[in-house]
Amino acid sequence: MHVFLESPRQPDIVIPIKLLDEYQEPLYLLESHRGIDMDALCQPNVLFAVARDQVGTALACGALVLNDDYGELKRIFTLANHRGRGLARSVLTLLEEEGQRRRCSRIMLETGYLHADAIAFYERCGYQKRGPFGDYRSDPDSIFMQKLWNRPGEESNAHLILCNGSDPVRRDNLQSFDRGSLFC
Repeated sequence: MHVFLESPRQPDIVIPIKLLDEYQEPLYLLESHRGIDMDALCQPNVLFAVARDQVGTALACGALVLNDDYGELKRIFTLANHRGRGLARSVLTLLEEEGQRRRCSRIMLETGYLHADAIAFYERCGYQKRGPFGDYRSDPDSIFMQKLWNRPGEESNAHLILCNGSDPVRRDNLQSFDRGSLFC
């Protein structure tokens, strides 16, 4: 398996994106759909990662939208018959590493409350629940999460947690993480 940053505008990438939309559309009200279309995925501030098997078949994908002060995960998806193999984790790890390389110190996401597997996955990878961010507003169908780390030369922020999008709150009982566990 290989994971690389690629253009999303490829015929075999359209399939997983369409499958994700078909899966999510019946679960939530139209106003709770927060997908990102192909034109937005192709913008210069978007990193798009694809996991492919040995023959080049796209099995998983995901995007990181780089904003001024944070990155936002979008479109993390693995084909159903390839789940449980660590593909989403590999895509997420590449996006996190590339985000850090571009001086992104915080990655956030919005997912639906019915996506229990996705929520558990993000929690295993170090993401914590938080309030709405960016242009999002509070929505009972949405779960908002984030993961923080330091930019080179900055002090640790591991003792701070953002609660419902408010000012940071001190939390002294967090365990310190080594580099391996920081990336899931």
